[in-house]
Amino acid sequence: MNERFELYMLRQLSKLLSAEQQQLRLIQTLRLLSNVASLLSLGVLAFLATRGTIGALAGVVLGTASGTLAGLGFYFSSALKQWPVLKQHLNQDSILRRLKELET
Repeated sequence: MNERFELYMLRQLSKLLSAEQQQLRLIQTLRLLSNVASLLSLGVLAFLATRGTIGALAGVVLGTASGTLAGLGFYFSSALKQWPVLKQHLNQDSILRRLKELET
């Protein structure tokens, strides 16, 4: 495994485990924002399309943005659902030990 990537991942896990509630609130906020932005983008697309005032390029851009934001919303939802299961199998002491090894 690439040592830089391992170091990055262990730092992120350590950060998540040490401030779990704060990090989970951040993910929940990002999920909400991406879902709202996706629906807003889709609404604007539908509104403009029904009025016949949208060009093909603008339709593609708004549709792509809406789909991408919806995908992010699903990603964040999935992460929140998976976290309780993953957390049971993480050993914070082991993570911190390995971090010290990599940082020295």
